[in-house]
Amino acid sequence: MKEKFQGILKITGNLLRLQIFFILFICLNIHSASYFEINKNGKVDSLQIENLEGIEYVDLNILVNLLNGKIKFKKVQEEITVETDKNYAILLINSPFVKVGGNTYKISYTPILKEQQIFFPVKSIKQLFEKLLPEETVFLDYTIKYFEKLSLKKIKENETSITLIFNKIPKTSYELTQRDIILFFKDCFINEDSFRIKNSKNLIRVAQPINDEDGSTYIITFSPEFLFDTLLLFQDSIRLNFIKFKKSNNVSQPQTIKTIIIDAGHGGKDPGAIGYNGTKEKNLNLDIALRLRDKLKNNLSGINVVLTRSDDRFLSLKDRTNFANKYKNSLFVSIHCNASKNKEAKGFETYFLSTAKTDWERAVEARENASVTFDLPETEKKGIDFIFFDLAQNEFLEESSRLAELVQIRFEKKYKGGERGVRQAGFYVLKGNFMPAILVECGYISNKDEEKMLKNKGYRDELAQLIFEGIRDFIKEHEKKVTK
Repeated sequence: MKEKFQGILKITGNLLRLQIFFILFICLNIHSASYFEINKNGKVDSLQIENLEGIEYVDLNILVNLLNGKIKFKKVQEEITVETDKNYAILLINSPFVKVGGNTYKISYTPILKEQQIFFPVKSIKQLFEKLLPEETVFLDYTIKYFEKLSLKKIKENETSITLIFNKIPKTSYELTQRDIILFFKDCFINEDSFRIKNSKNLIRVAQPINDEDGSTYIITFSPEFLFDTLLLFQDSIRLNFIKFKKSNNVSQPQTIKTIIIDAGHGGKDPGAIGYNGTKEKNLNLDIALRLRDKLKNNLSGINVVLTRSDDRFLSLKDRTNFANKYKNSLFVSIHCNASKNKEAKGFETYFLSTAKTDWERAVEARENASVTFDLPETEKKGIDFIFFDLAQNEFLEESSRLAELVQIRFEKKYKGGERGVRQAGFYVLKGNFMPAILVECGYISNKDEEKMLKNKGYRDELAQLIFEGIRDFIKEHEKKVTK
């Protein structure tokens, strides 16, 4: 019985060894027949891996060709030159040393020559080609993945069109605001220095390129004399067509004010500033906005009064500007409360749209823009600093400044010592609105005393009254110009 049992174990052991050998044999054969892949712009090419003396190699000529490079071989010197758009490398057969752009590096395994073919070790592919391919290239064990970056070669401006010329057409989408067209180029690189335009007097007033890992964004601010018409795609270019306002359109003539739009800043997932005692700015803004609406409706006949939000909801920049621009011949008043790291800062400020002149104005601008652009992608957030150029040509700049002044005067007549004056800054929420527009900072929620005052219903009602009186004064002045 014992001998029989030992015989069974011996047979079982032999079978187990045969199974292990069979599995290893299959694995080795599968491995020797495996491929190295080049994934370029989503298109995949494969080249076979050769197992030579236990080391994996690929044909270097095929590899370089698939990567759109060039290869030269000096047979006598056994010297190989590999060149790409980014750089070049010099290698020697059976040598681990490589020269790339004048610098010498050492790779783990050496290239070999077999039957007039140059083979390159798979484990050294990354070591060499990360110096020869674009920075965005991804190297995996058996894959190289990258996208060819396109380049913007030239910009042509005609009287009513802009043509962007590329080496080939990129994947393109766009968004439009009142004064900007924002172009999104996937897998595209733009030379930021060559194609940045500032303070031009042509059709393009400002142009700002931004590159990131997904592609490029090109934001073009165009002249206020033009209206965007169409975007056309060609084989190697994009043309933006515009319509020029005719002088007979009387665009700059003052019109009777028909609508007042009140924008309660922040809301929903965006609380705005939060006071020392937990007071949320969004709630104060909404309460003052509702009180202002009622005062305007009860005291100004023949004028429509609307709110961008009448409850605690989040509104994006696009939501606010799209809502406001539905109304012609209107005013836009955005209600906010201020905040500062300086806990002593206090006072009432009124802003109109222009480039910030002082550090203080820039600080307030940055805080409000960060909040208003709460849900914008990073590429758009980067654009905040440059989209407010050339506002001297804006037909509503003077009116916005005067509206801000009249509101501020009302506060300063009522309160002494807390006023901070009329200021200017590039607020995102004002920029998209093609009408006289101001942003009111009703006090500092970061100041304990002012937070306490702002929590008082009577004080908020008084602030709404002062803003109402400033708007009323502006409308009286404005209507005198209309009737002349």
